[in-house]
Amino acid sequence: VEYHGKTLTDTNESAMTLFEQMNHPFITSYWQPPNAKPFEYCLDGLVKVLPFLSNVHVFHWITGRGDQKPLESGYNEWCQYLQKVNSSSSKHYALLEFIKDDSIEQFMQDAAVLKKMIASLQKEKDTGL
Repeated sequence: VEYHGKTLTDTNESAMTLFEQMNHPFITSYWQPPNAKPFEYCLDGLVKVLPFLSNVHVFHWITGRGDQKPLESGYNEWCQYLQKVNSSSSKHYALLEFIKDDSIEQFMQDAAVLKKMIASLQKEKDTGL
């Protein structure tokens, strides 16, 4: 399933209720930060869904769809999200989504930022930081 607005996973609480009630090893979730929610709420939801997490949709916006920002402007938040994801013993993938102005150039910039974040996490893991 996808952690998404206007679904059974549109709040941290409803998502956890769904996963706990289904209680099946093949039911997993994509995660993305909920629209227009504070960082702490988003991070809490990610931590809670981590045992059920498959992959992550990576993008940055402030108020919701139509307000896409360059990933660079959400660098600090996404570093923390990805650090939590990286703490899992499972393998996860990060997928870029919702690129500002649907621009190829912006996609390439966002991809470079994401690669930088992932490289930093790998360096931390390799050096034990």
